[in-house]
Amino acid sequence: REDVRRELHNRGIQPVGVHTEDTQRLKQEFQNEYDEAKQQYEELKRKREEVLREEEERLRADQVALNERKEEASILQHEPTLRLFIELMRQNKTNSEACFSGGAAMGRAIARELPACLSLVTLDLSNGDLGDNGGCAIARAVQNPSCSLRRLGLESNKLGPPSAGEFGKAILVNRSLTSLSLENNNLTDGHQEHDGVQSLAESLACNTTLTSLNLNRTMLGPAGLSYFCKGMMSNSTLVIFEADFNGTGRPEDQKAILCKIEENRELRATNDEEAKQTALMERRQRRFKLLQLEREARLLEEKRQADDRARLRQEERHRKFEEAREARRIALEEGRLLAQDRQKQWEEDEIARKKKGKKKK
Repeated sequence: REDVRRELHNRGIQPVGVHTEDTQRLKQEFQNEYDEAKQQYEELKRKREEVLREEEERLRADQVALNERKEEASILQHEPTLRLFIELMRQNKTNSEACFSGGAAMGRAIARELPACLSLVTLDLSNGDLGDNGGCAIARAVQNPSCSLRRLGLESNKLGPPSAGEFGKAILVNRSLTSLSLENNNLTDGHQEHDGVQSLAESLACNTTLTSLNLNRTMLGPAGLSYFCKGMMSNSTLVIFEADFNGTGRPEDQKAILCKIEENRELRATNDEEAKQTALMERRQRRFKLLQLEREARLLEEKRQADDRARLRQEERHRKFEEAREARRIALEEGRLLAQDRQKQWEEDEIARKKKGKKKK
């Protein structure tokens, strides 16, 4: 009994004085402490397993990245054309169009340099073996805000739902790509997984630059076409949408897509006309401004010439005035010298006359 009371006191519990009740209370406390310790142990074990799992995943990812780097280095070593193209990409000196066909390592090597390459406009990687590894790498490069690629072709590259999902993310943020072709790729894994095409379709609602999307032979099925029908309702720039050989979709979806495409084309024609008028107006304004600048330049030149003529006239008048003043000074000086000579001659004559008068006396 004393032990029970002491244990209760140690836990800050006042015994009630009844041995059976105090014993039961102490047993409950023991059970609570055991449950709490067990819970802490399980939590600590879970955290330790989570840390170990994360570390394993990190090591696995590092190993995968290292292997990928080795594959890329190997393909660049054995493909001089690709190696030269990669060097030109780093220097922004590629042609505006490029066409390659290869596997995932090639796709990753190009994707690493794609965001910083501003000289490349059209990239065609069709009829290769990129797979989702290479396709996702290209899509992540297109997601980069600095990527300036405008046309991308990835037909027949064994792309699947992961690639479709990554391109959905890319189209959501990209502001340069105008044409994308994913023809002849199993984007739904045989109608089994539609998450990727759903992401791609939903991104069309926010995209404002893509004008052409080729999804022929991509196993969309009625569900995939339905996703694109919903996504395109808020799109105003897509004027070419190809989705043939994907199974028979719902007639209402097909009709809605066709109507939306036609609406976008009419809107684009209107915008093009407005753009032409705006461009014409801007050209007229530039011409008018140029004429104004030419007129101002001509007036400035005429003013400069008039100022030069006035300055020359002023300089000529000043020169003539100085010449006249110098002439007067010379004339005065000559008159003074002549008067001095006359005075001297008169004085000499007067002296001679006086001498002659003295001799006569």
